[in-house]
Amino acid sequence: MDSTPLVSVVVPCFNAGPMLRPAMLSVIEQIYPNIEIIVVDNNSTDGSLEIAERIAKTDRRRPIQVTKCAVQGANSARNWGYRFAHGEFIQWMDADDSLDPEKIALQVKALQQNSGDDIAYGDWTARWIKPAKPRAEQPRKLQQVDDQLLRTLAGIWYPPHLYLLRRSAAQQLQKVQGWWPARKVATDIEYSAIAALLGLRFRHVAGAHVYYNIWSTTQISGGTPYAERVAALAAIFLRLQQFAASDQTKAALTSRHRILLNQNWQVWSLPRNTAFLTELPDRRFRLRDAQTGNEVELQPWEAAIAMALMAAPRPLTSFHYALLLTEAAKTTNDPVLIVQTIERLQREGFLRPATGEHTALAM
Repeated sequence: MDSTPLVSVVVPCFNAGPMLRPAMLSVIEQIYPNIEIIVVDNNSTDGSLEIAERIAKTDRRRPIQVTKCAVQGANSARNWGYRFAHGEFIQWMDADDSLDPEKIALQVKALQQNSGDDIAYGDWTARWIKPAKPRAEQPRKLQQVDDQLLRTLAGIWYPPHLYLLRRSAAQQLQKVQGWWPARKVATDIEYSAIAALLGLRFRHVAGAHVYYNIWSTTQISGGTPYAERVAALAAIFLRLQQFAASDQTKAALTSRHRILLNQNWQVWSLPRNTAFLTELPDRRFRLRDAQTGNEVELQPWEAAIAMALMAAPRPLTSFHYALLLTEAAKTTNDPVLIVQTIERLQREGFLRPATGEHTALAM
């Protein structure tokens, strides 16, 4: 094998503005020698196209191709850019994020040394960039996770530029439309879940670090209303259920996977003063509905989840409650148990479905 196989970096770009140049420079300045860059302008109106073309013309350190995708949407731009990629490895790269200089070199080396692995990932830092304010950062040091399907279904998110894929893996994902063209939000959740269902194997590479930049209210994740994000996730999980039932799935699904895969997408709340929790002997608890008098006995972790739900400032789906409670470490750190408990409280009538106005305020 060539010690420096070509890496294709595909950069969809829509109005990345001042973030585009540092994003492109973070690729250009990789220590890995053999990289091509494909920038896909997706109808930008802020001069991003001109910035990309100027860098391509004046910076000769890497071959840079700038192309245009007329069909709006990041996934359409990604799929368009993939047509021009020639590399043995594929790096997806949003136009407002950045890579540490060693990122690609470390991941290529790891995949070369581990021929059974298909996708490398690393560590990442969320970075908030606001005018006239110091930058705030939240580093996320990851580790090897072999069950990437459970991780993705639980909503534990990795930014897409964290990955480096073998071309064979990227081609499998393109064949099944991993970047679903019509999807506007939560696209990376869908992509990584499909990859896991295909049986692709992931390798954590320590030190292969990236920055995920939060800098504008127009970014897709922050600019999409909660109700729309929930609708997108519901559609994604329906597609994942169908995919999991097909002969394309190579992953072995357990009952734990299926609990998360089949969770419902209603937005729920446990309003204050509608239920009361009492501690019983032997570390048991009783939850009583103030209106109906209905009672259920709970285990300690279930009681902790109920208390967290009562303290929650806004209604959410089971998916997002589980994610928040897991990250806050206020209850069990097992998202499956959290979802099971929340759905039990739904069945028992303790949780109330949120109205449209409350749904719009969530998250």
